[in-house]
Amino acid sequence: MPVYFMRWYGYDKLDIAASSEAQRPERTKFLMLDEDNISTGTSLSGYGLMSIKEISESNPPGCGNEDESVCVNDDIADLYVRDLLFTRGKNITPYSGLWIPTGQVGDFGVFQFTHPEPQTSNQNGAQFTTEELISATCAASDENNLDKIDGVAALGEAEINALLDKTVCALVFDSDISWDYAKVEGSLKGATLGITAFRVKQVMPHPDGGSSLPLLRIDVLSSGETADACNSAGATFGAALLTK
Repeated sequence: MPVYFMRWYGYDKLDIAASSEAQRPERTKFLMLDEDNISTGTSLSGYGLMSIKEISESNPPGCGNEDESVCVNDDIADLYVRDLLFTRGKNITPYSGLWIPTGQVGDFGVFQFTHPEPQTSNQNGAQFTTEELISATCAASDENNLDKIDGVAALGEAEINALLDKTVCALVFDSDISWDYAKVEGSLKGATLGITAFRVKQVMPHPDGGSSLPLLRIDVLSSGETADACNSAGATFGAALLTK
């Protein structure tokens, strides 16, 4: 770059160095949760924490019109249910400060895919994408294709701690997710409660200690933000899902 005043010191020009770094925004994490996380019977009031039970019984927020089952779609649980949690009866989203458990060692409650797309069934070779699983379309619309999915893994304490400050899109199941530790495969068959998305704001050791995995304090996203978050996670669904 040519200079003016620096010529008094013998410099006609100066070399300018510059560098830049392009970063891709962090993609929303897709997880699968089972009944250990989204449970209508779990109370944390003894620890001064707001669980699904507490946010349903207190008014406000009065989730599900003060009905826990409606709050988390337990009353409509069935195959391929993809309705949004925390929106029926009374839509309380967005909501901050909800605490959820993550299971126990040996009875894990949070699962993820560890293989790139598409996901493959070791039972019959069927393949589907995360998008198809969340929208219950294509191969993922037949639960016969959802057994023994290769690479499904439970999250242990270290992986759960790593969720801090992450945005999550989650498919929630109505019962335990069957998981084979040795083969690293899981069954995604069975009834579901639906879809939710949240940001993890705090991870805390469970007050019970022992084999209990950490508690998560989450901010549940609004309906629109949930759609955006799940799109980012590789899951695309439209207004029909959001307006059911």
